Parts: sequence; C-alpha cells; structure tokens
Amino acid sequence: MRVVVVGATGFVGRELIERLASEGHEVVGASRRPREAAAAKPEVTWVETGAPEMVDAIAATGSVVNLAFQHHTLEAAFASLQPRSRAVYPTR
Repeated sequence: MRVVVVGATGFVGRELIERLASEGHEVVGASRRPREAAAAKPEVTWVETGAPEMVDAIAATGSVVNLAFQHHTLEAAFASLQPRSRAVYPTR
C-alpha cells in the first residue's frame, strides 16, 4: 500500500516510516526539508510539505498519516481534491 506520512521526520514519523517500509509499503514522506530527509532515508520518496507534489502524492494514495504540527498544511491539500470518503482524526 502507498502511504503518505506528513511529518515523517519527527519523533513518531521516523519510527512509522521505518515500520511501514519494513512491512513492504511504499512510503512517501512529507517534510519541510525533503533533501535532508532523502539523504538520511533514501528508500523513502520525499516531497516538501505543502508543495504541489505533496498534493499530488495525497491524490494518488489511499492512506495519509498526518503527524505534522501545522494541521492547516494537510487541510489545504485536501481542499484541492475531489470530495471522497476519508476520515480525519484530530489529536488536540
């Protein structure tokens, strides 16, 4: 399964992408610093948080995990997509 992880370089995100990749999932990590992240984790596809590529990655996947502090980033990405079934669970 292809999974987009927003906040993939954070404390929880690093562990999650490691686990997903080890289980054979295709992982797309969204980070404010994707070049630095790619140097550390080259097996993950990296996109910049909030960039059009992130929106494209979300549109092309069935799963998104938002671990980023700035939740408006993901909401903006969803706003540009066609409505479809989805669940967004706030953490605060």
